[in-house]
Amino acid sequence: MPAVSSTFGTKAFVSAPVAGELRPFIDAAIHAVLEEAGRKAQLISGVAFRCADYAILGARVLGKLTHHPYTAAAGKALIDCGAGRFLLFAPPRKIRRGTSTLSQVLGYHCWIESLYPVPGGDSRLEIIDFTIRHDAAAAVASSVPFTKSHDKPFLWDWSDVIKPPPQELCRKMGAGKRAAGWLWKDAASTRLVRKYELEYDAMFERLALLAIVQLCDLIEGKTAAATESHRQDTGLPQPAVAPT
Repeated sequence: MPAVSSTFGTKAFVSAPVAGELRPFIDAAIHAVLEEAGRKAQLISGVAFRCADYAILGARVLGKLTHHPYTAAAGKALIDCGAGRFLLFAPPRKIRRGTSTLSQVLGYHCWIESLYPVPGGDSRLEIIDFTIRHDAAAAVASSVPFTKSHDKPFLWDWSDVIKPPPQELCRKMGAGKRAAGWLWKDAASTRLVRKYELEYDAMFERLALLAIVQLCDLIEGKTAAATESHRQDTGLPQPAVAPT
């Protein structure tokens, strides 16, 4: 397990891109913090439809952990619901360009992007989406049967290795051409997400710090469990229990 620095704020906890073994812990920490925030706010639908919060909080946490830039992006998204059924999130152009607040836009999706320079002057795009766990809820809300199974509750990969949807399907659903995987970023929606982030800057900063504390707790818990398992496997004596 990658080591976590105790000097948060002065140097990176981990290097970017984040190692695969650490990703589930980051995902779990962000999800737990948002679920608790949603519970306290008494959100009727919980955090199932709070993709902007996941993207903004996730980008902040990753930025603090790695000191590498991550940003929340927004636009269209195509979801594979299984059995040949698909769901398209596509905010109407007139609404996303004519509104001044994110809450007035319906049908958008948010995710995280990060660019990495590669030899030759090009860049490689990393895509992160912590809301894959809520795909089924989104499908149900749209009356689309959902039978697709995922091996993990998040997407975290390079855009150039994510298998794109069939072009015929994109044309049929009006998804667009220039995609990053199954996602289509647009400037207007991303601008509204950025404005939303700035309006609630203090809240997201507080949640980011809580998520990092949660992450450290999860890693320490995993390490402690592994140590205890090793102790038992090797027949080492158990720690003494102080008399009460």
